[in-house]
Amino acid sequence: MSGNPDDAIDAPPPLAGHGRSAAGPGRRAVLDAIVGAGDKGEAIRLLEQLTALAPEWVAAAATFRKLSNAWHFPMMRDAARNQAYAAALGKAIAPGAHVLEIGAGSGLLAMMAARAGAARVTTCEKVVAMAEAAAEIVRRNGLDGVVRVVPKASHELRVGADLPEPADVLLAEIIGDELLDEQILQATLDARRRLLKPNARLIPARIASMAALAGGEALEQLTSVGDVSGFDLSPFNRFGGGKLNLFPAVPAFVLLSAKRVAFRFTLSDDQFRPAEKTLEFPAIADGRCVGVLQWVRVELDDDFAVENVPAAGFVASGWWPILHPFAAPTTVAAGQAVRVRAAHDLTSQAFRLLD
Repeated sequence: MSGNPDDAIDAPPPLAGHGRSAAGPGRRAVLDAIVGAGDKGEAIRLLEQLTALAPEWVAAAATFRKLSNAWHFPMMRDAARNQAYAAALGKAIAPGAHVLEIGAGSGLLAMMAARAGAARVTTCEKVVAMAEAAAEIVRRNGLDGVVRVVPKASHELRVGADLPEPADVLLAEIIGDELLDEQILQATLDARRRLLKPNARLIPARIASMAALAGGEALEQLTSVGDVSGFDLSPFNRFGGGKLNLFPAVPAFVLLSAKRVAFRFTLSDDQFRPAEKTLEFPAIADGRCVGVLQWVRVELDDDFAVENVPAAGFVASGWWPILHPFAAPTTVAAGQAVRVRAAHDLTSQAFRLLD
């Protein structure tokens, strides 16, 4: 995959009128492809376009509302995240600073930057409906003299047109549940190259993928099948193995290893490449291991970090853990070293049990 943000972030336009009817299989396939692509922000943007082009397409409108609502409301209410960002912004912003934010969402972090003392905040949002809502929120809170919401993706921004000068601080909370799926690596590289001053502060400074072995009856029921009603259904397990986003509530689980860093990215680096490695997890208990539970750690600077350590049930959070199931559950014993092959490209990760 290219590191060029124009290659990575641009998406083909939606196909107006695709399919045989508003509820037909052709249109259903389009919706499935958009939602299944992995980038939630891009999916919301494309669904917004579809609803404008085909207002009679009820399923597209419903999917647009469901995806945007499900994603944003828990994130906005994530108290630990909000407190950490407020503290990091207060530390990073000097008097007169110009802050560039990628991904306005509701405008919350942009307003935090203004409250921290920024003279100017330029925030961009590629989903036009959300950009309009963010601008209204900024006005309602009396900060429209400081915060400007630009309804564009970051790679479309131009110094002199969308922001008067390169920014002093980059604020980019475009981090998905799988860490890289909202294209923070490409967007940060592009912003550093074109939109920031040479020594601009980056918030976050680093991001990491955390991982641990996980098991438990609930996770196993989500990922495999055996005897049901006296019938052996185990051949159906050939269709399992796909990663599962544990949203909106994490089922009961058992951690069978300590957590560890799978991959860490320093956002001031000048390039990012796909990589893979072997991770060793010493088991801390006997049990049936279903796969690797993966979550995110966001290191805003050297002092402030946010990590969505998995907990069973619903927690108002900006991120949700991902279960990467093995091809089949495996029995582990306390003290056993379990070897897993981990890989990432620029937008996704994968974990595979080694023999």
